Amino acid sequence: MDTLFAKKALQGKKGLNKLKQNINTDDSMELTKEHDEGSLHDDADSLLNGADSLHDDADSLHDDADSLHDDGDAFDVGDMFSDSDGAPNFVPRAKLHFQNHITCNRCVLTTCHCENLALNLVPQHLSSAITALDLSHNDIGTLPNKTFCVYPKLQFLILEENKLSRLEVDSFWCLSKLVYLNLKSNQLKMVHGAYPKGVFSPLVSLLVLHIQHNNPNATYPGYDYPGDALAELKSLRGLNMDGLNNKTFGPGFGNMTSLRSLSLSGLEGFCKLVDLSDETFEFLSHLRVLNISSCWITDKHLPRGIFAPLKQLSILDVQNNFLIGFKSFRRAMASLKNSSLTVLIANNIVSQYSHSLPVDELIVDILPKTLVYLEARGNCFEYLKPEVFSILPKGLRYIDVGSNRFVFGEYLQNLSQLEHLEILKLNGGGVPTEVPRTYPHQARGMSLLNIDSPSQKLMSEDGDLNLQLPPKLKIIDLSVATLKYVLSRLVVNSSNDVEQLILSNNYFPIISGPFIGFNKLQILDLSQSSIGDISLTFFENFPVLETLILDYNKLGDFFASRGKRMHVFEKLKNLKHLFLNDNGLTILARKIFNGLDSLETLYLGWNSNWLFDVTISHMRNLRRLNLAHTEVTGLPRHIRDHIDSLKNGIEVDLSHCPLHCDCENLDFLKWMVRSTAFDGSFRDYLCFYDDATFQNITDQFAGTLRFLERRCAENSTLFLIVLSTTLCLLCFVMGGVAYRFRWKLRYLYYMAYRNSRKNENPLQPGTSKYDVFISYASQDEAFVINEVMKELSARGLKLHVHGRDFAVGEYIASNIITAIHESRRTLVVLTRRLLASKWCTYELQMANMESVHTGRQVLVFLLKEAIPSRDLGTDLLYHIRNNTYILYPQADGVTDARLIGAFWDKLATDLARL
Repeated sequence: MDTLFAKKALQGKKGLNKLKQNINTDDSMELTKEHDEGSLHDDADSLLNGADSLHDDADSLHDDADSLHDDGDAFDVGDMFSDSDGAPNFVPRAKLHFQNHITCNRCVLTTCHCENLALNLVPQHLSSAITALDLSHNDIGTLPNKTFCVYPKLQFLILEENKLSRLEVDSFWCLSKLVYLNLKSNQLKMVHGAYPKGVFSPLVSLLVLHIQHNNPNATYPGYDYPGDALAELKSLRGLNMDGLNNKTFGPGFGNMTSLRSLSLSGLEGFCKLVDLSDETFEFLSHLRVLNISSCWITDKHLPRGIFAPLKQLSILDVQNNFLIGFKSFRRAMASLKNSSLTVLIANNIVSQYSHSLPVDELIVDILPKTLVYLEARGNCFEYLKPEVFSILPKGLRYIDVGSNRFVFGEYLQNLSQLEHLEILKLNGGGVPTEVPRTYPHQARGMSLLNIDSPSQKLMSEDGDLNLQLPPKLKIIDLSVATLKYVLSRLVVNSSNDVEQLILSNNYFPIISGPFIGFNKLQILDLSQSSIGDISLTFFENFPVLETLILDYNKLGDFFASRGKRMHVFEKLKNLKHLFLNDNGLTILARKIFNGLDSLETLYLGWNSNWLFDVTISHMRNLRRLNLAHTEVTGLPRHIRDHIDSLKNGIEVDLSHCPLHCDCENLDFLKWMVRSTAFDGSFRDYLCFYDDATFQNITDQFAGTLRFLERRCAENSTLFLIVLSTTLCLLCFVMGGVAYRFRWKLRYLYYMAYRNSRKNENPLQPGTSKYDVFISYASQDEAFVINEVMKELSARGLKLHVHGRDFAVGEYIASNIITAIHESRRTLVVLTRRLLASKWCTYELQMANMESVHTGRQVLVFLLKEAIPSRDLGTDLLYHIRNNTYILYPQADGVTDARLIGAFWDKLATDLARL
């Protein structure tokens, strides 16, 4: 067989109690069954690996399966599922997944989908080799005789939600290989003629039959169970049907010796078992699983012997019968006390308006000793009497008593007596009910108002709260338990085996701890608990913790803080999975994840952080980084480098993030497209542009990259042009400024150079070494030596002469600066030849700078020749007009000795006085 198809059979199911086929006697039985709002759970496949008494026929189911297929393809028929109402069914498990939408004209392998096509007849044109046919949600009103003979290999047939009101005797002729038939939600009322005798006789291999949700008025007196028609189903294992009021399962059901599971649940069908009798299940002694949940059973009509015929019952589900009450429930369960019952689901069998109830020995004493799985949610329990723990079934491995009213009390110290308990659920939630139309029924006579309150002393001598947990306990579930605590110090016995602690959906604004004794804890769930602060000591005593779930809390301010809080995770050396989704994170301290060397997955989605710039280089095992739905616009270079360095692969999710698609982020976008860390389709990725627009990416960023590369290249050319122009303008301006202040810059430079050289005899402030520094052109040297020097020296002036008194080996410019600085005056012998001298011009400018910087008058001009103003130049003319100058006397070419003598006297006097 290519495929096993039960799509509609499994649709809407919560999947109950798939009991393991190869049951062994190993003591390491796993109890992983879960239950959600009255249904029996998906993963009960691993419910009881070691319970030999659950199903003696489990192995035979595999043997039967082999004979159902001529082609030898193996499939499992021993898996047991439930409808959403918790009804157990034996349903073959498909080994192949199919496409969701396949028309009647298309088949995949040997499976054909013909649902939702408004068909009023069974199509006859499909391949005769098909093994699975879905005709649900059509308008088929009749099944003519032998209509399926064109499909002799059919094994799965779904006719759910059609308009069938009756069946023909030969409607299923030729379907000897059919193992699954779904007739749910039609108009096949359990009246005379709707199920003619012999209609099911061809179905010699049928294992599962659904005929529920066909009788909306389940209390109608004219309805009756079609025992005669069903009696021919000798191989049937699972039957789902509506529960009729005041009707019994007659002798015909006694002939169905293979029947193991019967569901009458009102959650997916119609069930009104208002009046029950001791004979209701008289001919169902071979049943292993009975589901009568949501059937309006009341305390007045639940007889003492109702379950007495069910000697082989292993699983009983009576949940959501709010009017049973514990008094009548104890009475009915008395007949099963010595049975082999292993699973009991008794959720919500007490009115939610009842007084709070204690769990006492009267309630517990009726539980079979073989019980390993117990659900008793929503029954108004408030506490357990101490003696209860000693009489509970010793083999209990799974207890779910959530949605009750348990108070914190001394009775908790007795938990350690449950030596085999592996899963304990005290979580909240529950089944919503309608607003009452009358005053609701209340349990009487068991109110805590008449019972002494339990002791609250749980403290050890040193003041610590010390809980003794069952030695084999693996899972503690306290989610949605309306707990409101500052999670402070808690001590449990270190010998416990707790691996999962679920505290989600409570109120713990501060978790300070420490929690001591959870040495084997691997999973800690604190999600949706309004946590705003975490103490550094809280995670100190979880040596093997691998998964930490902190989603949907209020840790934004905490993670933005600096200081010691950055080391909160450092002790979690073995942590592999960290969940911090939706915590209002805006800023993350760079070293917040220090110490998480073993981390493999990091979830930070649905936060407001726009930057992910944290240290992750130590995370060599990182395999998944989720930043979806954050404000992250890109990843820093060091993050990218670390992702590239991870050789074993990593998945990065930046979907729904406002990635900046601009030139500045082009390098990141190219890296992202090139990296193997991202889903190549980039589904749900967003591009945000400079003009505040955005778009969903549908082309793997190809168009965006082309646009940006072209745009950024144009920008680069423009940038280079602007940069070159700017540099040229800057150089021009700086050159102009340097030229404008060239003499000042030179003066400052050489003054700094001079000051950096240590002077053995530095001048005192206000003193000068020389009276006059004489600046002249070399061509005028004879005049200077024979006239100027001779005359001024003779009149007592100490002279510093250009060239003659310069220091040997020193820069000329430095010598000039020194001469000007050490002389009170600088005498410039102005001739035409001086105008052409570079060094004389330099001396003139430096003397002017000395005057500017010292504030004293330095320059004195000796105009030896008459030079027109136009030949002097602007700068020199400016200096002459703003400083002292004197004309050298000449008389018609003949020198007057008296005039010359008076001139030198005047010059010497002025130089000495100035």
